[in-house]
Amino acid sequence: MPLESSYSSVSALLLALALGSVIFVTNRRRSHALPWPPGPRGIPLIGSWFYIPSQKPQITYAKWSRDYQSDIVSVNAFGQPILIINSQKCAETLLEERSSIYSDRPSFTIVNLTGWDWFIGTLPYSDLWRARRRILQRELHENAILEYRPKQHTMVDNLIKWLYKDPEDFKHYTYTAIASLSLSLAYGYDVKPRDDPLVEKLERASKIVIDLMLPGTSTLNEIPFLNQLPSWFPGFGYKKRAKACKILTNEVLHSPLDMVKQSVADGTASLSLASVLLRDNDSQDDNERSTEEAVIRESVASIYSAGADATGGSLHHAIHTLILNPDAQKRAQAEIDKVVSRDRLPSFDDRDALPYLGAVVREIMRWNNVGPLGIPHKNTQDDVYEGYLIPKGEPPSNVVFMAAMIHDPERYPDPMSFKPERFLQADGSLNDDDMRAMFGFGRRVCPGRYIAVSTIWLAVAGMLAVFDFGLAKDAQGNEIPVENITTDGTSSRPAPFQCSIKPRDSLAEALIQSLA
Repeated sequence: MPLESSYSSVSALLLALALGSVIFVTNRRRSHALPWPPGPRGIPLIGSWFYIPSQKPQITYAKWSRDYQSDIVSVNAFGQPILIINSQKCAETLLEERSSIYSDRPSFTIVNLTGWDWFIGTLPYSDLWRARRRILQRELHENAILEYRPKQHTMVDNLIKWLYKDPEDFKHYTYTAIASLSLSLAYGYDVKPRDDPLVEKLERASKIVIDLMLPGTSTLNEIPFLNQLPSWFPGFGYKKRAKACKILTNEVLHSPLDMVKQSVADGTASLSLASVLLRDNDSQDDNERSTEEAVIRESVASIYSAGADATGGSLHHAIHTLILNPDAQKRAQAEIDKVVSRDRLPSFDDRDALPYLGAVVREIMRWNNVGPLGIPHKNTQDDVYEGYLIPKGEPPSNVVFMAAMIHDPERYPDPMSFKPERFLQADGSLNDDDMRAMFGFGRRVCPGRYIAVSTIWLAVAGMLAVFDFGLAKDAQGNEIPVENITTDGTSSRPAPFQCSIKPRDSLAEALIQSLA
């Protein structure tokens, strides 16, 4: 077929799809007397898709809430309503009080293309999801994670030793340290400090799918039909990246568990979640064993994948934030010195006696959140909130994102300032704000939240006990400034920066060198 004919056919198909979307949304609106939540006005066929921000989306969404005086706003992307929740009150009302209809996930074509359709965070609300969720809830609840404390301490010891030997590559070591913990918990796998093949594959696969998940990044998110177009079609080069990602993701999913299966059969398996679950599964009959193995494979891989990316990103943010806030850094160090002394690293037994450090860790996580939008929900029934229609998710399905909650000025006054004191009570103890908005709501709340928060606390406590984090200097001895700039997307990271990481003094250096 001539190229001109191909383009004409594609144009006709796109026009038909757009017209169909308009007819669909028009009929939907006519069948209800209520309006959608407010948002920017769109244009025929396309809607308000061009208003979806590709940079700092949470800031734009928060501004819309102020402009429209509503804690839920919307955009119309090719007839698909994308709804954004901007307050914890709204999230609790919809996602918790009405969780029976708000626990589903939209089907993102890009997730299927990249091979991440097994990940528990994106699975539809179903028996498939519930089977995997049961394992994670059982193995990661607040009391169950106590047995992982030795592994967490080992991870912090390794992180400190790596930063001492090679402080300039701090970004690499924050991710590697968390990956080592996640892989040890999940598979009993020992990570190499550099060039670990499994860690590299996960980092590459995670980056691709995160880049492509943001609304507005590709029209494929809003119009799944476009998946039928070839990758050479203008604007569809990301399909090649997605194909490469699927190969990597498949290896991340299968190769670690296959290694554990072999070691269990050989009798050489070390203690891990995978080895325990596989041994328990051996008592099943053949059909049940095969079904349960798929559940185990995907559940354990979800623990590793989510933990390595999100918690590693939080530690990267922690170093960036400590440099930008030296006064808070010094005050936290003084508290550690007073409570813990200088001859050992902080432990979980010290946690209650270190309230200011706890406030610093919470504020680090709040100030520049690693997941500013969360993972979207889909409602399975029409609903009404404060006089606005929230239509049932139908193809291509509406999406409910969470944004701006941890920067809500009513809950966190002066939200863009770093103020650990906001988490302290008058007597200096920590308040009860657990920043639940960071970990989701209702039946979709993150099952790994307890291990994530405790790991971040222990890592920040250990690093502050022995290191000073400051500005790097250039060849002329001038300080190189660090700005509060973060990358954009569904997963936030600090923009590249240089810094100085040095032992605080001779006592700190001696403690570092004593680590086995």
